[in-house]
Amino acid sequence: MYIFFKKLAHHFQNGSCTFVAKNLFLAFVRTVGRYGHIIKRDIGNRFFYGTEAPTFCERIWVDATKVDWYITNQEIIRVTGEHRNLASGRVVDWSKLKEFKPLRNESKIDFCYRHWDEGHSWDELGYYEYMSRAHRHRNDTRQTIIDRFAMLDHAFEQSRATGTLQTRSELDPSSFREESGVLIHIGENGVPYFGGNGFHRMAIAKILNLKRFPACIGVVDRAAIPLLNRYRS
Repeated sequence: MYIFFKKLAHHFQNGSCTFVAKNLFLAFVRTVGRYGHIIKRDIGNRFFYGTEAPTFCERIWVDATKVDWYITNQEIIRVTGEHRNLASGRVVDWSKLKEFKPLRNESKIDFCYRHWDEGHSWDELGYYEYMSRAHRHRNDTRQTIIDRFAMLDHAFEQSRATGTLQTRSELDPSSFREESGVLIHIGENGVPYFGGNGFHRMAIAKILNLKRFPACIGVVDRAAIPLLNRYRS
């Protein structure tokens, strides 16, 4: 708080209060917009679909051995008009989804199997170079990427010991529900589908055959709402 007021005083002295006010206002608008979306999703679902309806970024518990298919972000956008992260808790007509990909065929999943299941090093597999070409890591140094995968190796060993993954709140107490967790859509007959967030954690769960790991709910088939309780216990 002291640092905040010190910076605020600095802006007063330099005549840049307009800049501060603008940024505070924009931050306020972003916050209101974010929570407005959450409230709209939660209340809307409760009103239209009842007390068993999903909520935004709700934590569910999934059996990794049941997750065999992957739905791309492009497919979710095509059906809902929303990015997969914003579509969390969205109730859909599952018949509108047409594109499902075998999870095991995804390159990131395959790299993880070859590393953790077959024993090849990340370097040997060329995965550091592969990740450095990814858009989100384009500005990362090689050492940053190496350190990230050392953390993933630690997470793998921890999950092997505990039999599950950590929840988002265990990793970061300030997390909102299970936001940024492994994204799992719930389809026809309550079948789980990987949604594209958390590839490496999904791979850990698959390789270790975790029977119960925490995930962030994605879109949900309307007919599967009565089956959600199996994911909540």
